[in-house]
This record gives sequence, C-alpha cells and structure tokens, in this order.
Amino acid sequence: GYAGCQHDGLTWSIYVCCIFFVSELTLRVHVERKQFVFGPEAFWNMFDTLAIASSVAHLAAARGDPSRQKPWLLNYSVARFLRAVRLLQWLQLPWLERVTRSARVITMTTIRSLPALFWALALLAAIIYTF
Repeated sequence: GYAGCQHDGLTWSIYVCCIFFVSELTLRVHVERKQFVFGPEAFWNMFDTLAIASSVAHLAAARGDPSRQKPWLLNYSVARFLRAVRLLQWLQLPWLERVTRSARVITMTTIRSLPALFWALALLAAIIYTF
C-alpha cells in the first residue's frame, strides 16, 4: 500500500543524500589535498568526514534498510542536522543571508520593544482598574 511506497521513497532519498555527501567529500579531498587536513577549515572537514562516515556506517549496519535501528549504533540525527547547517553555510546563498538578516532584525526589534510593551500594558491595566 501507500506506507510501503512512502518507506521506499524515504529509503531512496537517504541513499541519494548519502551518495551526494560522499561524492562531495571525495571531491573536496581531491581538490584541497593537504589543505583538507591542515587548512583553516580542517576542523569542519573532520566534522564532515565523521558525520558522513556515521551515516555510511548506519546504512551498512542496517543492511540497506535505514529504518532498522541497531541498539549498539547511536542515533546521529544531531550530527546530521549540524551537517545540513554546515552545508548551508558552505553554499553561502545570498538569499539565505538576506532572510536570516531580516529575521535577526525582527527578533531584536521585538525583544527591544518588550519593556515598552510591559509599561503600556501596566498603564492600560491601571486605567481599566480605575474605571
């Protein structure tokens, strides 16, 4: 039924992402050579390597079915999330920077307006209580 199709689609998407990340890492190792280990991005490169290796190990331990969990294999969802964040940082999309800048401005404006909002509500409560 539908659940089987959804499961198959999820499995294939996990394989495609894993193949993409392994290919991207292989290409970076080939292009950067020594800079991959000793360059300014060495920490992130090692993090990427460990995150990708954990994904490959998870698929290998599950024997092709990513939904099968092994009790001895840790869940690396946090590492995968950080890997996705790292990928977005690596892409440095201009529209993403504009969106995050706008979100930061909105957040800071809201936070800085909270004291004024508190006093306005206090004044309104005093007026309602008086009448």
